[in-house]
Amino acid sequence: MINYKTPALALCLLLLAAQNCLSQTPVGSFANLSDLIRINASNNLVLSDNLNGGAGTAAACPAGICPAPAGAQNTIDGAGFYIDGNTRTLSGFNLAANNALTLSNITLQNFASTGLGGALSGGTDLIFYNTTFTGNTAVTGGGAVYAAAGSALNFYESAAFKANSSVSALQDNNGRGGAVSAEGAIGGSELAAINFNSAVTFGGASTEDGNRGSLGGAVYAINGNVSFASAQTLFQNNTANYGGGAIHSDINSTFIFEQGASFIANSATGTQGGGAVFISNGNVIIIGPSTFTGNTSNGGGAAYVANGIFTANGGSFNNNTAATANGGALVAESSLNVTLTDMDFINNSALNGLGGAFYIFGADLLTP
Repeated sequence: MINYKTPALALCLLLLAAQNCLSQTPVGSFANLSDLIRINASNNLVLSDNLNGGAGTAAACPAGICPAPAGAQNTIDGAGFYIDGNTRTLSGFNLAANNALTLSNITLQNFASTGLGGALSGGTDLIFYNTTFTGNTAVTGGGAVYAAAGSALNFYESAAFKANSSVSALQDNNGRGGAVSAEGAIGGSELAAINFNSAVTFGGASTEDGNRGSLGGAVYAINGNVSFASAQTLFQNNTANYGGGAIHSDINSTFIFEQGASFIANSATGTQGGGAVFISNGNVIIIGPSTFTGNTSNGGGAAYVANGIFTANGGSFNNNTAATANGGALVAESSLNVTLTDMDFINNSALNGLGGAFYIFGADLLTP
């Protein structure tokens, strides 16, 4: 065992900490940050103030944060400050496939993209400590964050996503993931991976905090894996225009909740259904206790499973509502299998359809 009370070792640790602080480059403006990222192959930066894009972008990149050079590795300590995209007129971090980025103690807010990832897109190895994403938008997908094929994103300590959006006026496969989208290569040859290793919140108690997407109000995945390690995983007041008010698991994607999760007051307003969860040729596996409370959609008030796998172990479906079709809590359609273990169904309702608790057709429902 290391004895941290040893004077020589204690002094060494202090010197190492001081050296790390001294090696950080302070950043006090949006333009300064953008230029450093553009020019240097690697940076160790610390914010000294809130950075507002409206106060001036770098001359070389007037549309947002400059792209980093190939192979760049950047570390940014936000020190509790935010970076603002000037009321959604500027783009955020647009990373090449071989870029690495570490962000800590920071808020990325009000960025916008006409494509993917309003605040951040691309990159290979991305690490986040105590990060918040608020009010970001993207047209195609990933209102706040987009993970591409080969990307590995790891979140630690805590993460929060509030009022982000990716919405399409048409059901045209845009608007994928109001807050986050993980999209690997077609055919699954190279997946996208996102790991939430600690507490994470999508939305909040206020409806204004909720994220909004067309496919997946909070998170969308196709050819991607998304894992949640903490019991403090919350989806609340998120909305999807079509399917999956909280999450949308598309082809060859897997969501794993190791310690369970809470899905509260999420909604899907379109034809696909699944107030909290929509599965289409994907997988959602909830290992720990979970609660589905007060979620709403036209069909499958809490979850709609179309040709996929849904597993939930311990917990409850409470007060979920299917407004116009079947399955107050759950619909399983042509699914590989749906396995529910020790799940209670309480006060769920299909107002104008069949199956106040659940509606099953062409699927296997297992209740061991």
